Amino acid sequence: MPAEIKRQQLLGKQDLKKVRKPKQAKPNPAAAAAQAQAKANAQAAAVKAKEKAARGKKIKLYFFALLAIALIIVPKPQLLKYKKLGLTATSIYIPGWFGQPGKLLDSPQRVVFDDNGHFVYLCFGKIDPKKQLKEQCNRFQFVSQQGMFAAFNYYRQNPIP
Repeated sequence: MPAEIKRQQLLGKQDLKKVRKPKQAKPNPAAAAAQAQAKANAQAAAVKAKEKAARGKKIKLYFFALLAIALIIVPKPQLLKYKKLGLTATSIYIPGWFGQPGKLLDSPQRVVFDDNGHFVYLCFGKIDPKKQLKEQCNRFQFVSQQGMFAAFNYYRQNPIP
């Protein structure tokens, strides 16, 4: 009988265990479905967050556009200084809007500027075509006209009752 051939191993049992990869467990279908569902929920939440942020930006854009249009359209108050007989007066003037005449906040009189810009006429009384009443106007020398911020500052320091 032929002599038995002895098998030799190149790696020992310890080395063989290190080289072999452990078997991967087959994923559980329920766990895989739950993981896929969680991933889909996370993606949906991210999409919703992006849409909400975009909607917030649109709302801000529309708000500031509306505010800019309002600032352009609405008449802005001005601070007027005028004098007569050495007395100087300061008033807040609001220009007319949609055909309405301008007015002073501290007076019921109507304000009329001359063509040259040297005089201001403060008029009172009503014009009635039947009774032929004339408006009575006082002429004041125009000193200066300042903008909206000066008018706000003046109003804050001297509130009009």
